[in-house]
Amino acid sequence: VKQGEFVKRRYLYNIEDTKKSSGRLIPIPHWKLHHDWPPEAGLRHLVFYEKTNGAHVWIKRVGRRILIDEDKFFDWVKDNNVT
Repeated sequence: VKQGEFVKRRYLYNIEDTKKSSGRLIPIPHWKLHHDWPPEAGLRHLVFYEKTNGAHVWIKRVGRRILIDEDKFFDWVKDNNVT
């Protein structure tokens, strides 16, 4: 494994590649590698109440994994004036 890469559950993620792409989908546990806010617990809270707060727009589910559409998330924050 090279520097900037890590292995988790038999999947290889290259952190550098995900930082360069736009419209990326970020798993909740990896969110902290890309952004300081909101913390992981805050994201999980938003996901739990997605049907009442409109977060379904930026949440993508692949099997049991929950991915955050980065661009749609920040658009949602701007539109909803969430601080």
